[in-house]
Amino acid sequence: MRHRGALIAVLLAALPAAVTGAAAASAHDIVPATWTTGANVTDWSTDGYRQARDVLEAARADGITSVSLVPTVYMDGPTDSSVERDLALTPSDESLRQAAMEARSMGLSVTIKPHVDVLDESYRGDIQPADRAAWFASYQRLLVGYATLAREVGAETLVVGTELDSVAGDHPAWTSIIAAARSAFPGELTYAANWSAVTAVPFWNQLDVIGVDAYVPLGDAGSTPAQLRAAWTPLLSQLTALHDQTGMPVTFTELGYQSRSDGLRTPFAATGPSDEGVQARGYDAAFAVWSGVPWFRGISWWDFPVRPGEPSAHDGEFSPRGKTAEDVLRSWTGGPGSPASTGSASDRGGGGLAVGTLLIVLAVAGFALAISVAAVRRRLPSRDEPGDRRFGVPVVQGMLVDPVRVANLVCAAGAEALVEQARSTLDSVSAVLFLRDPNDALIAHVAVGVGVSPEIVGRSLSSSSGLMGHVLETGNPIAVADYSKLPDPIRHHASSETSAALSVPVRLDGRVIGALTVARNERYAPSERHLLSPLADELAALLPPWIISASWPADVELVIAMG
Repeated sequence: MRHRGALIAVLLAALPAAVTGAAAASAHDIVPATWTTGANVTDWSTDGYRQARDVLEAARADGITSVSLVPTVYMDGPTDSSVERDLALTPSDESLRQAAMEARSMGLSVTIKPHVDVLDESYRGDIQPADRAAWFASYQRLLVGYATLAREVGAETLVVGTELDSVAGDHPAWTSIIAAARSAFPGELTYAANWSAVTAVPFWNQLDVIGVDAYVPLGDAGSTPAQLRAAWTPLLSQLTALHDQTGMPVTFTELGYQSRSDGLRTPFAATGPSDEGVQARGYDAAFAVWSGVPWFRGISWWDFPVRPGEPSAHDGEFSPRGKTAEDVLRSWTGGPGSPASTGSASDRGGGGLAVGTLLIVLAVAGFALAISVAAVRRRLPSRDEPGDRRFGVPVVQGMLVDPVRVANLVCAAGAEALVEQARSTLDSVSAVLFLRDPNDALIAHVAVGVGVSPEIVGRSLSSSSGLMGHVLETGNPIAVADYSKLPDPIRHHASSETSAALSVPVRLDGRVIGALTVARNERYAPSERHLLSPLADELAALLPPWIISASWPADVELVIAMG
């Protein structure tokens, strides 16, 4: 064991030099660290976003750091005076919520970006509602719903409108919409303006970022790289003036090219034969121009559709997946498989050796560590052995997958008394302690409940549920004056008399590992949070770290570390 620990130490000591050599192997430009490299992840069905995991993983592998989810609502015709969900075409809130939480679990930031489409296929930028006031009222109602959803899932950005050129000039109506969105969503707001109408938007100063859908014609299939870059000059000049006027950053909320021969001349209406090289050159020109603009925030590429199976390299559509454009995307973002991360063909000399050395070092270190872990695991009690006992409960590997056992451990630790104290301190009808499951960031367990029905203790709940989920996601204490108005109240949390709730995070070493929630039949004042927070801190000190930080006890981790 001691020799194996020494071997690991030697190998780990060699890693910095190998990493330095691998980094030196790259001679490719990379987008600025301040950029958001995004993907519009699209679907036009009720539940399609429930199958988004594959495309989200593919986007992340391409170096994508942010995804825009695009719920589409509809008008019957261009003069219709209302905007409504379509039961067959508009993604359900639950499917959007699932996709957003999966994206965030992968480390991707999320934007909610509603679109308005017209069922007769008229362009959204040409609509002329017969009753504009009624149209804006219906649109605001829908947008506030999406703003609420964006807040619930922890989205970073909400797009308040997309390419609505013909109604964008109604300044008072948009002022009302933006104010309503801000009241429901604390994050960043933008508007996705058509590139040809970006200067006609009168409400930029009420938003945080200037958004542009930038389908600028660049040239023909035979245009040189220099000609393609030069074609961006008019829009660059226009946006520079707008930035200077407003002081606001600019982002491309959409940019894409169909993989067709005329994809650069007519970016959103190409009809020519398949040509993935044209699409790739459009990607490269956009990266080359905009990566050097200091006030520019990034590009969100159109589009990464949610659909089964691998996209075809010859489909002529916007998706870059499986096409040359995907290689260009990875080369600029440093995504897996890119020249930036593996070294280009021209650099495969000493740099290639450095990468090879790094891989060998990692493989040997991983093998040695696996042997160490296996040796330790053999010394752990099995699920059926009595093993080590703490607070009268066996410590076993994998205990966290059992929420009832988690609840028993917490009760045995004495946390129930503190939860009862929280209940009495705030004169509450109930108090509940939720613990986040480290094996699944989307799940929390009801560890202790006082004043609640016994069957709720030990249950697993989505961490996106209601008040508890919001606190786990944000780490901020929350007081809710009307419990029934929560987006998804935790059912059976308290009696039917419950009308208000207060929740504070339980932190361990700075990490939010749970939430302490109390409910009663009178309103809470936000100032009462300070009464609950010290009790949450006491709970964190009382709970042994191994309950909530790992499936193995802390001393086992120490054995591995000591080698």
